[in-house]
Amino acid sequence: MHSGVESGSPAGEEAVKAFETSISRNSNSHSHSELGKLLFKSGEIDRAIAELKLATAIDPEDAAPLYVLAQAYRRKGQPVEANQMLTRVHQLHSDEHNQDLKKQLIKLVRQDTGPISQAQAR
Repeated sequence: MHSGVESGSPAGEEAVKAFETSISRNSNSHSHSELGKLLFKSGEIDRAIAELKLATAIDPEDAAPLYVLAQAYRRKGQPVEANQMLTRVHQLHSDEHNQDLKKQLIKLVRQDTGPISQAQAR
């Protein structure tokens, strides 16, 4: 988690307020995710879960809030929900990996089937 502030510290409380203000002006996945991380670190698990769920609803392809959400569910004693989130994280990473492999394969195929150079034509 990258919030960079100590939970429960004045800086932590100020960061929470800043993210809440940011969200009130422009609700986006990143702000909800970072607020959820801060709340998780400060032990406000129920609020953290709510923010992290909003982040994942806005951007379901972002694995970061899903991972923290899994940790929050685990800390709350909800292992089934935690495992569901971890499964989604794994699926997202697998999908990303598969897409990267597909792009590399397409690039290789294009290189192999590209125009024949003059050296190859002889």
